[in-house]
Amino acid sequence: MNAPLSSQALQSLQSADLTPALVEAAAVVVAPQWPIATFAARSPWQDVEDRSFDEVARWFAHHNASTLYPARAHLPELDALPANSPLLLQLLRRWLREHDFPTDDLLPLRFCSAQLLPAAGTTATPAADWSALLDTLPAIPAPSAPGLHSRATRLAQAGQPAALQLLESTTQRWAKLFIARDSRSWGLAEADLYRAWQQQAQYDPQLPAAVRRKLAQLPASPEIALQAALAQLASPVEQLAYLQAHLLAQPGWAGMLRWLGRRAAGEISALTDYLALRLTLEAALTEGLPLPGSAPAATLDPLPLLEAWQRHAQLQPADWAAFSPAQTEQYLRLAHRFDVLAQCRLGLEIREAQYRQTLQNTLSQPAAPNRAEAPVAQLVFCIDVRSEPLRRAIEASGRFATYGFAGFFGLPISTRELDSEHTHAACPVILAPQAEVSETAAPHERQRYRLARQQNQQRQLVQQQIKHDPLASLALPELAGHWQGLQMLWQSFIPARWRQRWARGVRKPQTRPTVGAHGPQSAASLAQQAEWAAGALKGIGLTREFAPLVVIAGHGSHSRNNPYAAKLDCGACGGAAGGFNARVLAALCNDSLIRERLLAQGIAIPAHTRFIAAEHQTSLDTLHWLDAAPHEGPAAEAWQQLQAALPFAYAQLSAERLPQLPKLAGEADRADEEALRRAEDWSEVRPEWGLARNAAFIIGRRSWSQGHNLQGRAFLHGYHWAEDREGSLLAAIVAGPVTVAQWINLQYYASAVAPHYQGSGSKATQTVTAGLGVMQGNGSDLLAGLPWQAVMADDHTPYHIPQRLLVVIEAPKAHVEQLLAQLPAFATKVRNQWLLLSSYDPESQTWTDW
Repeated sequence: MNAPLSSQALQSLQSADLTPALVEAAAVVVAPQWPIATFAARSPWQDVEDRSFDEVARWFAHHNASTLYPARAHLPELDALPANSPLLLQLLRRWLREHDFPTDDLLPLRFCSAQLLPAAGTTATPAADWSALLDTLPAIPAPSAPGLHSRATRLAQAGQPAALQLLESTTQRWAKLFIARDSRSWGLAEADLYRAWQQQAQYDPQLPAAVRRKLAQLPASPEIALQAALAQLASPVEQLAYLQAHLLAQPGWAGMLRWLGRRAAGEISALTDYLALRLTLEAALTEGLPLPGSAPAATLDPLPLLEAWQRHAQLQPADWAAFSPAQTEQYLRLAHRFDVLAQCRLGLEIREAQYRQTLQNTLSQPAAPNRAEAPVAQLVFCIDVRSEPLRRAIEASGRFATYGFAGFFGLPISTRELDSEHTHAACPVILAPQAEVSETAAPHERQRYRLARQQNQQRQLVQQQIKHDPLASLALPELAGHWQGLQMLWQSFIPARWRQRWARGVRKPQTRPTVGAHGPQSAASLAQQAEWAAGALKGIGLTREFAPLVVIAGHGSHSRNNPYAAKLDCGACGGAAGGFNARVLAALCNDSLIRERLLAQGIAIPAHTRFIAAEHQTSLDTLHWLDAAPHEGPAAEAWQQLQAALPFAYAQLSAERLPQLPKLAGEADRADEEALRRAEDWSEVRPEWGLARNAAFIIGRRSWSQGHNLQGRAFLHGYHWAEDREGSLLAAIVAGPVTVAQWINLQYYASAVAPHYQGSGSKATQTVTAGLGVMQGNGSDLLAGLPWQAVMADDHTPYHIPQRLLVVIEAPKAHVEQLLAQLPAFATKVRNQWLLLSSYDPESQTWTDW
């Protein structure tokens, strides 16, 4: 066997050009990962949705990468299901048809039902002598396995755990140094990852001397190095699966590099560098080890399959004589195919079907009667599941109407806070900002704020430099220990309401948003702003009968010492609070010039109608007002009525939300104090549950869902099909907000079913890493998902209920058929069961499950 980087191998690969295509094909197994500061929702499986959910589940399970189904112990729905349940029999027949097993034969149904519901199974008879029957059975080939049988590399196959650990730790260290913001001190930021590895790997003191000598021969080209290493490590038919195995070994670092590469328009180049690093190191560590030989063709072991039939269907050895050879083989294949994954799949489908039926029954009940009087105020909330209980409480407290719309309010903008050097893309990650919106203030107030902010930043910079300096950091505990100790006592023992009252910091002056275009202000820019306002109002469903007061309410969350703060903010705003977007839309709708342009489009906003912005503080159960209150006219009267009603709505919301949180403080006299304590407590791991238990996305008129308690599990987006005959608005809702909601749903799903691989483990042992994400302890993969405490009430009690998002549309069947034809990508997701779809026809009052 030649050396991994021998001159002969390098010469044979000079003209090869397969690497980019191979890396691109392998990259689908990892999703891009955003930094934790923005924490944009991501589905770990977003690039494999062209295959069925079950196929991908088996592929990942085969690679030992993760599971896509909840564990049997976390499917209590199965324990409560009777063996003769019509739902169970329906799903079992569908599964049998899908796998070409007979559905008219009652024996397979009885076998699967008994195996799925152990309580319904029969007690096994004493072990019988199977030898006579085994002698008559032909060898049955086992189904072929997709790719390698492990996500481990040759080091694991060769029984080299220490070398495998060295490979993983070296990858973590180099990826962190390259990606981290302070990497310039190591000289890596100016070079590609592979170039830095190629130049400096031979000096890495943590690698054995023999390995460093081999790495000194690395070629300058990552493509050539990768191909040479791959040729040594895997046969040609296994190379794609081998690259995927390496990416799945540490999907967090690979996902971060994929995101960084995408930003720099070099996604595959970044992953090529990463794979070249890993495989050249593995090739150096495994030099001299032979390639694993091809495994012999596998056959099914019939004995455990026969025993399963005996245990669950009471088939004794003598009973098999009545079956033909084809039927015998079919039954044995059924026992092999109806494995743990198949059983967990059926358990998940039962859970989803029961929830679907419950939701359909709820929405089929008579809606709340419309108030005879027109609303005095209209409040527009984000579709976030946490908005549903607040909307319900506000509607019940007075003459108020609420609406649901994606929390970026249709504004494809980037935002720049007052005196900030940075912008934030305040729109879904699937959109590109079209303009920048900045905050402005009075010149003297801005100057005072800038000075105070610069002083605060300077103090933080000095402290940061001291912490990173090898010598000065040794003196930091003695210099600042007393002050930091006092801060710890302050944060730990002073009640939250007192700390909030006495808090001092840099106070931002009153600001206003200023919309700018890519260039000077012009008539075209004003037209663009009017289009944004018109699009938002049409999407909201608010184009006539305006109340005197219209509240545009974004949402955000407040918590202390929380690396995952961004995940509690608005996913549609790129992981930021939605108040900025709310202020922009309110300002646009109050602008007289824009109102003139809206009038030309048939949207007549009365002169007395006032738009104001607010932000729903989801961890405090309150609305935080971002604009000044109206002082006169009908809007002021509506404001007073709203202010009088809101305390009752807040109390109802807190009484509903807080009991769901574990370990309530017994000393809290009022719900608002307990909410504030959780938000301000720096040791609190659950300031709120976020979007846990999300399950449905409802698209329809509010009058259809109003008055129904949806338990904070549904995204609510307003829509009236009769005003969207061409279906363009519905297509926009499904292509945008539904996609973001599906990513949120699958991120919670993945973190619940595979918490230590797709999640991020316990918060108690996490280390925030260079502002990028979290690791477990001082070395691990860059963990991509949600922490254990975001989906579990305690170590043994799940809180989040993992199930795929159910999209419910109120529209005629033909309207939904038109949607599926317009959006083939969405139709593929439905067909492959990455999400579920139901529709309600208001004309025929019938449901359709797609």
